[in-house]
Amino acid sequence: QALMILCLDSVSPADQDELARLLLHGPGTNRWFDKHNLIVARNGNAGVNFEHAVGDGATTLRVVDEMYKWSVANGREGPSKAKPVAFREMHWEVPDDTFA
Repeated sequence: QALMILCLDSVSPADQDELARLLLHGPGTNRWFDKHNLIVARNGNAGVNFEHAVGDGATTLRVVDEMYKWSVANGREGPSKAKPVAFREMHWEVPDDTFA
């Protein structure tokens, strides 16, 4: 029942070929190809993967374009140029009936 999946991968692609393989299929263990996958590598490289029908692509690419514009406007256009970001642990409360 999810629209988008966040995939946090532990690998750090060294070049564009490795990044392309990661974004296309990754390890194959944390991708749901019927969902929109936002994929983030350990080194900060990121991208999306989604299976789409004719109408889905334009909507998804519009969202990705807005994310990219925001990242450039806020000085986060790539891992090598990114400013340090403070991270904090997130705690989730998931009702038991979610898994029923």
